[in-house]
Amino acid sequence: MYYLVLVCFDDKQQTTNNKQQEYLINNLLDSLVLVDIAFCFDENQFIQAMVAISSLLYNANKTTRYKLYLICPDGAYRTEIVEYLNSLTYDFEYKIVDVALNLFSEGYWWENNYWSKAIFYRLQLPTLLPDIKKIIYADSDTIFLGDISALMSINIEEKLLLGVKDTANLKEEISKRKIPIDGNYICSGFVVMNLELMRELDLMTKWEHLCVNKYHFPDQDIINLTCKDKIGFLPPKYNSYLVKSHPFIQKMIDEQIWSKEEVNQMLYNPIVYHFVGWDKPWKIRRENRIMDILWWKYAKMTPYFEILNQDYITTYMRYETNRFIVLFNRKIKLFDKIPIIFLKYRDNKLVWYLFKIFPLWSIKKMDIR
Repeated sequence: MYYLVLVCFDDKQQTTNNKQQEYLINNLLDSLVLVDIAFCFDENQFIQAMVAISSLLYNANKTTRYKLYLICPDGAYRTEIVEYLNSLTYDFEYKIVDVALNLFSEGYWWENNYWSKAIFYRLQLPTLLPDIKKIIYADSDTIFLGDISALMSINIEEKLLLGVKDTANLKEEISKRKIPIDGNYICSGFVVMNLELMRELDLMTKWEHLCVNKYHFPDQDIINLTCKDKIGFLPPKYNSYLVKSHPFIQKMIDEQIWSKEEVNQMLYNPIVYHFVGWDKPWKIRRENRIMDILWWKYAKMTPYFEILNQDYITTYMRYETNRFIVLFNRKIKLFDKIPIIFLKYRDNKLVWYLFKIFPLWSIKKMDIR
């Protein structure tokens, strides 16, 4: 059985409905917050950047619309990035900005393999984004646990950038640095940048000249040296990188670098978590650390999860093998000097050698999860 339902509108009612719809649309547009954010990376970090972006978009408010600026050199992975971002259903925009591979070619990274050229890409943001006045910058080794649109309402006209005070400000740490630190040193892994003022002061020229110098943290030291009189500060929840058990936590409170309330927010309600140091979650997966677990959660949202997992397996095997080799070779020695049985990781295999020369047997790499 079918029923025919007729709905009749008079002109007055229709006009009222149109006005209500128009009001709702205008109200939504008025509440929409547009956020410009930049990620700088090279071919070695583009997957980690995609994980960071996935966490950013996943935790966005309904009234936030991000525009991503991806600063990276041209390469084969560019097509993969476009395909991945185009497949996402979030409400956002993106723009890929090419950066020259020979940027700051006389830079410090040639003498220190720990640093990549990509750390200096952020120093070119004022030039690469000439029409942008204010932008948020984030390292690729971050994850977002909340919405960051509130940062857009902060007045930054008098400041060059905003960032979180670093542990380098601690009295015991200041003496280890080669640059003067007056208690206002920030971590450059997550900052709000006043690109307009940077262009007015032509900071890019200063940065290019300073890049030839040897600094403890090259880009970070350069930024702090040149901007120190015009730096504002963000609560540490916007660049959380210390766990509750870290000995620096209490020292930061005692020396009044962070307040106790700020520390509690950082530990229990972080907005941005930054994986500083060498022990990244894609290298060493610690099941007792919630942030490592969360990083893998966001990694699983990307098409790169299997690649990351296989890379982790290889890295983990090499790390554990090398650790075992050192312990093994210390104990089993002829006359307490010459290793009798020597272990080596080679071609995805553990190989036992007699006196480092004669191969005895081997074990193939095992997949672990």
